[in-house]
Amino acid sequence: MRRCKALVLVLIVVALTTVRLADAGPVLLDVARWPNAQEALEAAANSGKPVYAYVYSPDDATCMRMQQATLVNSGVRAALGDYQVCAMNIHNPQNQQFLQQHKVLPPTDEERLIKTYRLPTSLFLNSKGQEVYRRYGYLPLRWFMAILTDVKALIGAQSKVEAKAHDASTYAELGHLCMRLQMYDKARQYLTTAVRLDPHNQAGAKDQARLDLIIMAIPDNPQQASDDLQNYLRTYSHSPRRLEARYYMAVAQLAANRVKEAVKILQTFETSDKSAPEYDSPWTPHALGLLRRLRGQTDTQ
Repeated sequence: MRRCKALVLVLIVVALTTVRLADAGPVLLDVARWPNAQEALEAAANSGKPVYAYVYSPDDATCMRMQQATLVNSGVRAALGDYQVCAMNIHNPQNQQFLQQHKVLPPTDEERLIKTYRLPTSLFLNSKGQEVYRRYGYLPLRWFMAILTDVKALIGAQSKVEAKAHDASTYAELGHLCMRLQMYDKARQYLTTAVRLDPHNQAGAKDQARLDLIIMAIPDNPQQASDDLQNYLRTYSHSPRRLEARYYMAVAQLAANRVKEAVKILQTFETSDKSAPEYDSPWTPHALGLLRRLRGQTDTQ
């Protein structure tokens, strides 16, 4: 059961964070547009752009991998144009005040020995210098690109809420973005608020929020989530997210160890009919990929 739950969490995260990228060749990225955090924060305050602080150690293998495999990509370089970027050597004394303030500290000898510290650290701050999001460790190209897009959208949605505190659609957007970024507690808070503000789905926020709440419930209660997804599809039969809901019905069945039922649902994505909604749905590659995996497991048993 634990193994199945872990697999379901992986499926949810991969599905939420996968984005389509242009085939961009690697180019050298001078990530350190600002020599220190203070100048990056001042530039952010003047421009309104958020800050991306890349905290690294020059002798760390994982940091080297991040720099050589992810940060050099031209797509990443373009996406970072929406940020004020600062690369911070964790051992540089000029960076210590910022690192201490944000609890990103150089590893002690003991931490080096047991490898409990996590580098590199990716810190995202809004233009006011408030931390919005952080990730530890190496981030693959597609994942990092998704994060750059989602964090920018998250900061924008937070600004909307500050200007219009009772907008259900914005709360639903915030919850969805937090879910994509694996900030699940905050996601549930925002989504629950969206449902409360739009009880009759007049703004379409309840529809969106309910589905995200159900998706996040799959690992802990797959049977209830499956029932809720069926009800969702009956209630919101014309939702633009109906194929997404169907995909997660298969994931819920898998989480409940009902592989045959999951396969039946996933098979509905197999079509050569170009007029079918499944033909070019972004959820079809996820469904067919999972279907191939399940068929492969069945063949080896």
